[in-house]
Amino acid sequence: MIFKEIYFGTDEYKQAFSLRDELLRMPLGLSLHNGDISQENRYLHFGLFDAAGKLEACSVIIPISSTEAEIYHVAVSPSQQKKGLGKKIMIETEKKLQTLGFKYLQMDARLTVVDFYKKLNYVVVGDEYVKLTPTLSHLKMVKNI
Repeated sequence: MIFKEIYFGTDEYKQAFSLRDELLRMPLGLSLHNGDISQENRYLHFGLFDAAGKLEACSVIIPISSTEAEIYHVAVSPSQQKKGLGKKIMIETEKKLQTLGFKYLQMDARLTVVDFYKKLNYVVVGDEYVKLTPTLSHLKMVKNI
């Protein structure tokens, strides 16, 4: 797999946007197309591509300051799940963020992925809360990189 930055508005960005929408919004009856995406051009977008150039996983990072960032979206193609790509995209994303000077990461993690992020040394901070839909619980997680 090839890790690289994805630039806003490119075909690679459109692939990542579709993957995020399919996996992170459609199952909730929502769509990224209906949301405010006006800030996406200031976010950092990364992807894992196979040898043929097909996007298999992506991450989106929102810079908060010069040293802090929020992990906003992470998605792995359904055909590639349970093969280590989630871990790989996170490790590569963290390495890239370190080179850019980021030191602290935070996220709103759905309960279904909290254990995954704990294995990557993210720590739960605070209590469970609801976000996006009335039944979708999250926990804030943080990590120093």
